[in-house]
This record gives sequence, C-alpha cells and structure tokens, in this order.
Amino acid sequence: MDGSDSACEWGNDPDTAEGIFGYDSLPKLETRSYGANANDSYWLANPRNLLTGFSPIIGKEDVTQSIRTRHTFTQAENRLAGTDGL
Repeated sequence: MDGSDSACEWGNDPDTAEGIFGYDSLPKLETRSYGANANDSYWLANPRNLLTGFSPIIGKEDVTQSIRTRHTFTQAENRLAGTDGL
C-alpha cells in the first residue's frame, strides 16, 4: 500500500475505535452449502459466493489459489454432488 496516497489511509467505522474496521466492513460468508479456509485469501471461501469489495488491507481478491485450496473446493463440490464415492 502506498503511504503517500490518501486512498490508502486507515479507515474508520463508527462502531469501532479509530483505525479499526468494524464487523460490517469485514468479509463474512453465510451459506447452507459450505465455506472453506485453506489459508488463501478470504475472497474465495466458496466459489459460488465470492467475497469482494473489501479494503486491500484485508487481502487480495481475484488471485490464483493454491493447489490445497483448489483441491478443497473440488472435494466439497464432489461431496455435494454425491460423486466422491462416499
């Protein structure tokens, strides 16, 4: 982040102390299917429900995910489809 760019200044939310993002400004996923966390960026906790539009300080969006994350989604989708052999 560019410290000389005013767009990169700390944000303020009325429900928190100065410089802290409040609950409503943070990514969260509510779904009846699944949410996964394989230690990649927050934006892809479920490929059907992308989390976008948050401050870049939270993490990157629209980036290639690791093999671990991609495999996690494949397993979840196969389980939901009943094609995982279980």
